[in-house]
Amino acid sequence: CLLLSCAALLVGCSKGNEFAFEDGRYVDGKTQISYIDAPACYAPVAMGDEIYGTLGDSKFYRIVGADPEKWICEEGGTVLYAQGVELPTLGKMNISAANVMAEDVRIAQLTDTTISELVAVYEGAPRINKPMVTDGMLTTNWRIHFIDESLGIYYILEYFEFGEDYVIKSDTNEEINLGRRFIYNRFEGVCVMAGEVLSELVTEYEEIVQ
Repeated sequence: CLLLSCAALLVGCSKGNEFAFEDGRYVDGKTQISYIDAPACYAPVAMGDEIYGTLGDSKFYRIVGADPEKWICEEGGTVLYAQGVELPTLGKMNISAANVMAEDVRIAQLTDTTISELVAVYEGAPRINKPMVTDGMLTTNWRIHFIDESLGIYYILEYFEFGEDYVIKSDTNEEINLGRRFIYNRFEGVCVMAGEVLSELVTEYEEIVQ
């Protein structure tokens, strides 16, 4: 009987806290903390091994380095933040590193100076509609992971280039040249012109792959 009781206890612990879904939020039955889905531009740097909680077949885990009463994640990588916690913009995150990814392979780590320049462009440049992309237009298509170790979370932006300038027409039929380099957050619908901030890195990478 003692062995069976211990086994039952271990099974119960392995499932973690029981969650419920109420009014669009995930509620921890043990702590009564409500969690909200963060946009997919937020992702955990590392996920804990042990299950923190469950909701039916869904499993929730701690984010390594994060307070689970503020941040947890779903097994697929979706970040959840507690109600009352401010979801930081990229400019308010404590970015310690940024990796440039091409098809999930890290091809470069950005310098502190370039990180600051990229964040400033993304936060301060005028928002534009994302350019229409057709086959053959893209010459560069990267993702940039901005890492905040204090939160255990990274922030994802896309960087893409066209082979030639992207030109649109205004309401008065005037041509407007938007350049060929852009930064895009597909999960929040934000697109800005990137200017020259990563042009040197693109040139270096093209020389390597050729």
